[in-house]
Amino acid sequence: MDEGRGALSRQKVEDPAAFERANYVRMLPSRPPVDRILSGREWGRGRGELMTVRYREARRLLGSEWIKNHPASLDKFYRFTRRVVDRVYPTLDKISPTAAEKLFIFGEVVMKGYLFNCFMCGQCVLHSTGMTCPMNCPKKLRNGPCGGVRKGGYCEVIPTMRCVWTQAWERSRQSPEYAHEILLIQPPVDHRLQGSSAWANMVKGVDQQHPPAWQTGAAEPVKEEVAG
Repeated sequence: MDEGRGALSRQKVEDPAAFERANYVRMLPSRPPVDRILSGREWGRGRGELMTVRYREARRLLGSEWIKNHPASLDKFYRFTRRVVDRVYPTLDKISPTAAEKLFIFGEVVMKGYLFNCFMCGQCVLHSTGMTCPMNCPKKLRNGPCGGVRKGGYCEVIPTMRCVWTQAWERSRQSPEYAHEILLIQPPVDHRLQGSSAWANMVKGVDQQHPPAWQTGAAEPVKEEVAG
């Protein structure tokens, strides 16, 4: 699917903030039927007009889900790419910092945009989240799911989409090297890095430079608790 279509319950439709999160096309003033959930298309203005609700977070390009369902292969590609970037970027940065940054941004927009629906946050943690981008969560949660995950592991905001963190956990179990990192507590997103290259930020250590209020020491793993 090139463009995901979401769904909102009656309660969410009556909440303007929910519609803003969904990037609505037209407001729905008339109340929908109580006994069903709004799909991507629904009655508008009470006159039978169809409206379309589209979500950037739900976009999935052809073949990208199949690739992400094989995180072990992506882990190998990540390790190879990291070794190349560690060696190449410092040289390019010395020659022309601006050109180097633009080159890496272009590469990430093309490759990560296709594979992971990348939002270019500049602080990539894909290898720590089962090669599933947490920025695809409509609530932008970086440390696990919210309390509204639906039956079957579906998203609260976009019921037609699997919860990003459900997928992240399932895929991380197939990661031979980074499976344990999904238990690490990630710092909040630094929006000052939005639109920059995550690879460049990693090499320069920029993605680890957090404001004083965010300093909590080294990332601490969360202990797994098994219900008895």
